[in-house]
Amino acid sequence: MTENTITLTEGLFRSSYGEILSSLVSTIGYRNIAIAEEALQDAFQKALANWPYSGVPENPAGWIFTVARNSAIDVLRRNQVEQNKLAELARIEPLEARDVLATAEDELARMILLCCSKHITPRSQVLLTLKYACGFSVREIAAIVDDPEENVKRAITRAREQLSEIPQTLQSIDEGSVRARFPQVIETLYAMFTAGYSASRGNAQLHRDVADSAIRLCLFFIERRKYAFESESQLRALAALMLLQFARFPARVMDELPVPLSDQDRTLWNHEQIALGMAQLQKSIANAAVQSRYHIEARIAAEHSTAMNFRSTNWDRIFNLYQQLQEIQPTPQVILNRIIAQRFAQGPAAALTELDTFFRNHLVGAHSRSILHFHYECTRADILSALNGPTSEGRESWNRALALSPTLADKKFVQQQLKKFPGDVPI
Repeated sequence: MTENTITLTEGLFRSSYGEILSSLVSTIGYRNIAIAEEALQDAFQKALANWPYSGVPENPAGWIFTVARNSAIDVLRRNQVEQNKLAELARIEPLEARDVLATAEDELARMILLCCSKHITPRSQVLLTLKYACGFSVREIAAIVDDPEENVKRAITRAREQLSEIPQTLQSIDEGSVRARFPQVIETLYAMFTAGYSASRGNAQLHRDVADSAIRLCLFFIERRKYAFESESQLRALAALMLLQFARFPARVMDELPVPLSDQDRTLWNHEQIALGMAQLQKSIANAAVQSRYHIEARIAAEHSTAMNFRSTNWDRIFNLYQQLQEIQPTPQVILNRIIAQRFAQGPAAALTELDTFFRNHLVGAHSRSILHFHYECTRADILSALNGPTSEGRESWNRALALSPTLADKKFVQQQLKKFPGDVPI
C-alpha cells in the first residue's frame, strides 16, 4: 500500500466525511444514520484496500459515496425495512461520475444544525458534531473530551435516540429553525475548538485536527450566508478568535510540556493565519451592531498575536478588554484572566489584592480540586514571585498547584517552577 494513497484517503476522510455522510443520511433517512455511518466506514476501508492497486478514481468522494450507498441499500434490503425508501433509492442516479461535495453542502449544514438541537445537552451537541460532521471515532472523541469510551458511546447513542423521537428531519430544518438554532451552533463550534486547542496531553495531532475542524466548519457557514446571515458578525469574530489562537499552536507545547505565552518562540507562530484572523476580525467589527463576547475575546487574541514580544504587549488594552468581557460574561475564569492581565497592566500588588477577593468570592466552599482552583494557585504563585521572588509562601502555592494538577503535563510544568526554589522538588 503506497504512503501517498494512505495519506490521500485519510485526508479525504477528515475533510469530506461530514459531507458524504450527510448526503447518505439525506438519501436513506436520518433514522438510518447508524447504517449510513457503518456503510461509509466500510467504503473507506475498501478504498484503502483497492486504490493502491486499481488507482485513485477521478472522483474519490463520488466513489466513496457510491460504494457506501450500495452497501446501505444492501443492509436495508436484508432487514426488509424501509421498502418505500428502497424504491426511491432505486430511482436515484449513482453519483460516482459527478462531484458529491458540490451537492452535499446543504446536507452538511442541516446535519450540523440537527446535531445542535435544543432537545439535547450542549455536551451531546459537541459529541454528535465531532462524530457525524467531522468523522471522529468514539475512541478519538473519548480522548478529546477525556472521558471513558463507554461513557461517550452511551452519550452519543442516547442523544441520537432523543433526536429520533422528535418530528425533525434534515429536510425540515427551515429558515426559522436556523435562526433559532444558530447560537447553539456557534457555541458548539467554540466548545469544539476549546476541546482541541486547550488540551495539554494525549495525541497532539488529534487535538490539532479537532481545532482545525472547528475552524473549517465556522468558515463553511460564513461562506453560506443563507444559513448564518443574522449571525455573520459573531461567526466572523469566532473565526478570528480561533485563527489567532490556532496560529500559536506550534509554540504552545514543547517536549510535552505547556509553554507559557511569555516563553513561546514567536517565530513558530503561523503569521499567515494571524493575517487571516485579523481580516476576519475587521469584517466582524464592521458588521457588528453589538459586540459579542467573541468580538472581545478576538480583540484580546489580536493584541497578543500582533505584539512583537511579550514585553511590548499592550496590557492596559487587554486589561480593559477583560473588564468589558466580564460585564457581559462574569464567569470565574474570565475574572481570573482579568486579574492576570491586571498583574501586567497595574502591577502584581494590585493583582494580589484582587486575587484575594476572587478566592473569597469563588473558591471558599467550592470543590477543592477543581481546575479553577489549580489555575488560581498557579496565578497566586506567579504573582507572589513577581512581588518578592522565591518565598516560602510562593512555594506553598506551587505545592498546592502540584497536588491539583489536572494532567501529567501540568504536573511536570509545576515541578519545573518548583526547581526555582531551594530544596527538593516533590515527585
